Amino acid sequence: MKRAARVGILAFMILAPGFWWGVPHATAPDRVDAWGVDDETPLGPLAEIHNIIDPQPDAWLSYPLLASFVTAAAYSPYLGYLVLSSGLSEPSPTYPFGLSNPVRSLAVLAWIAHLVSVLLGTVTVVAVFLTARLLWDDATAVLGAGYMVVSFPFIYYSRTGNVDAIALTCFALTLLAFARIVTAGLTPRRLWQLGLAAGLALAAKESIVGALAIIPFAVLALAHPWRRGASGMSWREFARHASVALVVSVVAFGVGSGLMVAPSRYLAHVAYLRELLALVSSGHTPVADAFTFTTAGTLGYIAAMGHRLVTTLTWFGILGALIGLVATARTAPRVLWTAAPAAGYMAYLASSYRLAQTRYLLPVLLVSLLFAAAGTSALWRARHRWLRAGGILLALGLLGLETARTVGLTYEMVRDSRWAAGTWLEKRTGAGDIVSYFGSAQKLPPLKAGVVSSIATPDIGMYAFPRTDAAHIETILHHWAEERPAFIIISPDHTSPAGVPYPHTCPPELYEGLVAGRYGYHLVAKFQTPALLPGLPLPALDYPVINPPIRVFVRDERAADALPRR
Repeated sequence: MKRAARVGILAFMILAPGFWWGVPHATAPDRVDAWGVDDETPLGPLAEIHNIIDPQPDAWLSYPLLASFVTAAAYSPYLGYLVLSSGLSEPSPTYPFGLSNPVRSLAVLAWIAHLVSVLLGTVTVVAVFLTARLLWDDATAVLGAGYMVVSFPFIYYSRTGNVDAIALTCFALTLLAFARIVTAGLTPRRLWQLGLAAGLALAAKESIVGALAIIPFAVLALAHPWRRGASGMSWREFARHASVALVVSVVAFGVGSGLMVAPSRYLAHVAYLRELLALVSSGHTPVADAFTFTTAGTLGYIAAMGHRLVTTLTWFGILGALIGLVATARTAPRVLWTAAPAAGYMAYLASSYRLAQTRYLLPVLLVSLLFAAAGTSALWRARHRWLRAGGILLALGLLGLETARTVGLTYEMVRDSRWAAGTWLEKRTGAGDIVSYFGSAQKLPPLKAGVVSSIATPDIGMYAFPRTDAAHIETILHHWAEERPAFIIISPDHTSPAGVPYPHTCPPELYEGLVAGRYGYHLVAKFQTPALLPGLPLPALDYPVINPPIRVFVRDERAADALPRR
């Protein structure tokens, strides 16, 4: 365990830099959300707890409640401190929520939530290490943990408040429990551990059911409980212990997901998911990565997910995983059962949620990197010198490329364009100034208190078609003529098509007119931190959330005051 502890410490040190990215600067009611898409911190977990006590009609229903429960528990010491120090009195669901200093307090809550994700990421890396050691050996375990901790999308989700962090951790623990059964046989304790981990994984994110569904069949195939043997159990003993494990799993899921805590909320969540799945696969959305249940849609989905898998794993990882599968099939075919959950998970995704997203591949990434480590180790142990050299090149290629991408990602998180834009605006805005924007308010740079942020046209989300016709442009221009915003800020958000520098609610003709200096506004500043490694472009995350290009337009009569001061 000492080696596992050292792996955990090193993983935490790698994952922690940049955890403060996305923390809101809550100087107004519309600036209380983190920058990351689906990062509901800092207030989301508290809102979920409040909604259990006092249900609200506008509750956020995208996920089960396990992530909210864990984050709210982590908040508790700080909230207690706020109460004792008079930083929180008469809590309210409206801004400033009873906080004497909402800017500071909400920032601290977001830091706590993101640190929880860092810790969860650390647990995931340690689980990968322990799993690889069980299935293969110490060298493979170290290599697998190294591959995992520098994986590009894993790094990002280990620094934000997204549910994907805890979902991946629970899956990693489930795989670890399953690996113990695969390598050491069946015992009551291992069954209960497997049931608990699987229940929590399902309570974090239901899409993991595809990975979990195949594990019971694998356990049956491996254990042979109908006759005494390696498992040491009779059929009756196995049935009894499996039933207990099932009960443990059901209770873990019921409590963790909220089904047994707030049944109506969970049922509403399920209904919301059904509507969303139907909408995504209907073909009636502007989302480019949504695919219908047709032959063309299926082929498009497979191609899109395949592209994301190659981009995420890199060709080094793909090659290593294939070699690992072949080598394992020759030396320890029983271990191949641990690859089955990844296949089941992908099959479930293809049959249910036709939205191609990189984050959905995280469980597949984890399993693939385990086998990539096994493939690398197999090459190192090969008799032929050229195979051993190939193993060294494979390890250096995968670790080198992923480390370079991780360093580049961390650099852009630490030097996100919004901080530079916020500093620039702070010097040029005053109380009462209006800043107009399109899309989601959570992507805005920090604005000081007294500055009014005003949306140019309603944010309709990513699944609805926006209006971009001439009449709608006239409506927006009329609104600006009446409101007279001092600045207009435009940057892409989660609704933006690939490569488009504005949200989809911003009509292209309007954007082009602003850039050309029409409509009484001029482009005076653009913010985007240059890449640390220009020759190594970072893979695209699901949404353009890190270091986006920010363009600031100023009203003509204020242009001279807005220009950079020398």
